[in-house]
Amino acid sequence: MNYLTVEPRAFLSTRQNVAISWSPKAGCSHVLVWFLLQENLLHAANQFHRWPHSFRARVYEQSQARAGRVRQLLSDGPEGWTLIKVTRDPLKRMIASFRHSVEYSLIDELVAERLGIDMKQKGLSLRDYTTALSGLSLKLDGGLDMHVCKQEQPIWHQPFRKIITINMDECDLNVALNAAARETGLKEIDFGQVEKLKWLRREHYAEDVDFDQADVVDFRFKRGEWQGKFPKTSLQRAPEAAQFARILYDSDFDQVRTRV
Repeated sequence: MNYLTVEPRAFLSTRQNVAISWSPKAGCSHVLVWFLLQENLLHAANQFHRWPHSFRARVYEQSQARAGRVRQLLSDGPEGWTLIKVTRDPLKRMIASFRHSVEYSLIDELVAERLGIDMKQKGLSLRDYTTALSGLSLKLDGGLDMHVCKQEQPIWHQPFRKIITINMDECDLNVALNAAARETGLKEIDFGQVEKLKWLRREHYAEDVDFDQADVVDFRFKRGEWQGKFPKTSLQRAPEAAQFARILYDSDFDQVRTRV
């Protein structure tokens, strides 16, 4: 295994010596659409499946085009390449990962084993999520689903010629991606005209809703009852949430800040 085979696998431009590192629950679908536009693959992706990550996993990551760029990068070494890292505030990402775990069976068995909770029956609280994952290796090669792992990736520690870090919670993601494109010779994108991004906003992103109970971190959210909505801000503002993020994702904090 090398740093280009660890999930999530970096996107590798076929036009410039540029690698793009992305993390689940950190604008990953937005960044994927941006990359597909860079490679003129968005139409093919839409024809393959409406969910762009299906194309990513089943077509792009298996493609000869990516395999060739992997060989090139490993042969050249990263010193002649630029790495673009797209990251997120670890607290906000934790809430997004928690929501994803409520809706999908990412850690059901782990929660049952460590806490004795049947998530399908009782749901999951943010405190449950933190307790279930505490003390485990959350590195990406540690065996857990990548949605609940740390953002830190092996590719981040390679000696690239230049590393551009874009934290989507510290800047306008579209503006930053276009700035990175200008610097690296990629295409600037008129994001407002991209229908796939409009579709993602309608179909994929959850509406932030109010939560007026004081015990938001102990409230057990049940699968299927929070589709399309979630009290993201209420959870982020809970006093315990910042502590939980430090418990699980402490090493991410210094590595995800915007740097150009």
